[in-house]
Amino acid sequence: MADDTTNETREDATAESAAGRYQVIGECAHVNVVGIGGVHSVQLIYKGAFVPEGIDPERLKHLIRSELVAKVDGEPIAPNAAIDQDPNTGASLSAAKGETVGGDGTHPTLSDEQREAQRKAAEDNTAVEQKRAAARSKLPADGSAPDGRASHEVWVEYAVSKGLDRSEAEKASKEDLKQALAQK
Repeated sequence: MADDTTNETREDATAESAAGRYQVIGECAHVNVVGIGGVHSVQLIYKGAFVPEGIDPERLKHLIRSELVAKVDGEPIAPNAAIDQDPNTGASLSAAKGETVGGDGTHPTLSDEQREAQRKAAEDNTAVEQKRAAARSKLPADGSAPDGRASHEVWVEYAVSKGLDRSEAEKASKEDLKQALAQK
């Protein structure tokens, strides 16, 4: 009786396998393949690869249940990929359109001018944050007001730490900041 159930399961898996192509959707999968002449081998295939012909039907069912492989039916090859991929070939759809992913982390559909502006804005933000960090490092460790000779940037950081709005503090003079903080 157990043999009949196994045969039915194999027939179902063989019918499934014949009905379409399967692809690895997990990081990788081990597949048992029956090659020419009935030679058995184990192959390690990675995400996006198609499951080879001759896979053991039981193994195919196990891989499907384990969500390591799936039937190719329009889903992306790598559902968590950073770029869109052709579900049949794994080729980047951006590359097919002549777009490239910049090594600077910019989006592939941006124009060169937009990509340059994005890169420059990131550099500017980094420079501004470095200046702010340098000013914060000059604040007294005990939280008291900075020395009267401290730079405007240090006073701005002190004012922000005491709850003043950064944009207002940056516009105010050092003397105005001192007066505003004395009233607080």
